[in-house]
Amino acid sequence: MKREEWKSAAGFLLASIGSAVGLGSIWRFPYIFSHYGKGNFLFAYIISVIFFGLPLMFLEFASGRKFKGSVTTVFAKLNSKLKWLSLLPIIVVFFILSYYIVIVGWVFGYFINSFLMIEIDFAQYSSSMFPTISTLLSLIISSAIVYFGIEKGIERFSKIFMPLFFVILLIMFVFVLTLPNAYKGVGDYFKINFSDMIDGKVWLFAVSQALFSLSLGSGIMITYGSYLSRKENIPVSSLIIALSVIFTALLNSIIIFSFIHSSKEIVSGSKLAFEVMPKIFSEISLGNVMQVLFFSLTFIAGLTSAISMKEVLVAFLVDELKLERKISLTVLFFALLILSISISLNYSGFFLEKINLLEKLDFIFGGLMLILSSILTSLVLSWNWNTKSLIEEVDIKLENVNKKLDKFVERDVFLLLVRFILPFVLLLLLLSEVGI
Repeated sequence: MKREEWKSAAGFLLASIGSAVGLGSIWRFPYIFSHYGKGNFLFAYIISVIFFGLPLMFLEFASGRKFKGSVTTVFAKLNSKLKWLSLLPIIVVFFILSYYIVIVGWVFGYFINSFLMIEIDFAQYSSSMFPTISTLLSLIISSAIVYFGIEKGIERFSKIFMPLFFVILLIMFVFVLTLPNAYKGVGDYFKINFSDMIDGKVWLFAVSQALFSLSLGSGIMITYGSYLSRKENIPVSSLIIALSVIFTALLNSIIIFSFIHSSKEIVSGSKLAFEVMPKIFSEISLGNVMQVLFFSLTFIAGLTSAISMKEVLVAFLVDELKLERKISLTVLFFALLILSISISLNYSGFFLEKINLLEKLDFIFGGLMLILSSILTSLVLSWNWNTKSLIEEVDIKLENVNKKLDKFVERDVFLLLVRFILPFVLLLLLLSEVGI
């Protein structure tokens, strides 16, 4: 059976940007930005995207397109003895998706209530049955999109909702420029103190955020790359995706900083989205409108990431177990239903009250295992792929500028980064995460 392909370059780019611009870019980036060096972190983040994120993205897209399969198919074709290692990114994606669906459900619930102008207290909301209902709805919506496949499902959804995402983002950006003292909440964040640039923690978090925000190391870009046609320029597409993610993270951070101002603490995750922001919206003019826009923006970001993770798992079941797409999605739906509903009920306090399953899974799979998966992906793809074939597939295309420069960048810089430097930096990050 011929593998489905993206119908257009725009569809592929919007779907990939949607995958990358997830909840992490909306509420994780502003927190890390403000707590780990501000302008210094921004500088380190952009450098990390260029020298670590882009090379790994080249590698993942190229391997997916070359070997036309899921992450397991790619690993097996490169080295059959290492096929079992591909189960790590599959497991990581499954567990991340299991609690990610829950959070997307919260966002959806807040969007509906904001649209109906119903005020919500997060403590009361999260301890009720409403989050579980929202979890079920987010699971159904994401499954419905993936059900229709690449062209009619993911690509069509991305073509409609990602442009809407950026329109909403720009509307909110223009609005915050009208707020009194908004600039006071932004100015300090973009100052760079080069004397602090030697702080290793800033650089480690910058690398982590770069890979996290670009959806790397989890098999997503390998899977999306497997639907790429031969005519697509991987380096150019990757650069567009990376710049879009940086642009979104910065613009969203400016919006958040402008709303909060420097007098209030920047927090991360659910507290920022479900407690801090609604309180701010309740205190400003047109706050109801801005709250609806904020949660619609966040919902689109979360949903596009969720469907990309779901596609990784569906592609695995189709390629490896030879199941039909509909059957694969049905199996995945019920597996996620059991785990995601359990996580939601646990967070609401209906069982295992002393253990927060969502936070535990996020630390283990969204943190430690995702870093380990990124290390394995970089090493397996770069070391087991014939160098000549790898370079030809990635094709950075600098020969028109200078042939010697093209050879230097492809064979020396690119290979050095993905084979040695990136795995080493990620290993340091992993060790720091476990406290070693």
